[in-house]
Order: sequence, then structure tokens, then C-alpha cells
Amino acid sequence: MKLPELLATHLSPGQLQRITRYIVVGLASTGTYFAVFVATIEVGQSPVWVAACAAFVTGLGISYLGNALWTFGHGTSGRNAARFLTVVASTFTANLAIATVLEHLGVPYLVIFCVEAAALTVMNYLGHMLYTFREQRAPSTR
Repeated sequence: MKLPELLATHLSPGQLQRITRYIVVGLASTGTYFAVFVATIEVGQSPVWVAACAAFVTGLGISYLGNALWTFGHGTSGRNAARFLTVVASTFTANLAIATVLEHLGVPYLVIFCVEAAALTVMNYLGHMLYTFREQRAPSTR
């Protein structure tokens, strides 16, 4: 069975739509990161570390706004932003651990990049679905 068929049998149309939106936002965030990174270096003549910081903050903003407003449809709030940053910090730490272990094992860096990209996509999606933008339950009337 092919992956699209497998996903369609296990996920609702709404879940598939949310995952698709999450991937689109991720691509937009990554594209923005790349554009800001290159422009900051080429046009702004900034050092790489400055470009990386500017690109990260810009990409993070695109990711938060896109996921809050479009992917999960919860809107923005201080609470969601704090939870978003918590998930990102947690998955960043996991990402560093994965990269360190794989590098120690002698895995080529391009393979490490692919493993990280897949792992981060899944970990961030689950973190945002289960924590950042979790559906709010109505208070119990017991």
C-alpha cells in the first residue's frame, strides 16, 4: 500500500488537511529563513551568525503565525506563543541530541540533515497538536 493510501485509511479528511497545511507553513517558514539568511549576508553584508539569528527569528514568526492562524485555527495569544516556544525549544534540544549521536556514529551530514528534518517535522507537529494548539475542553458540569 502506498503512503497516501495508508494515510487516507487512518486519518480523517480534516486531519489530512491540517497535516498538509502544516507542511505548507513549514515550507514557507523554511523559504523565508533562506531568503532572509541570504539577503542579510549579501545585501546587509552581515556576518553569518547575524544572518542566522535574523533568519531564525523571522522563520519562527512565520511558523507561529501560519500554524496558529491557518493550520490549527486557534488565533494568536500569549499563552499559545509561550507554548509554541516551549515545543520549539524542546524539539531543538532533541534535534541537537539526534545530530550529536548520528555524527558520533559516523553518519554523513546530509543523511543527518534528512533524519533531523523528518524527526523535527513529526515532533513539532505532535507537540503543537497535543500541547500548543490543543483543543480546549468545556469545563465539566459535575
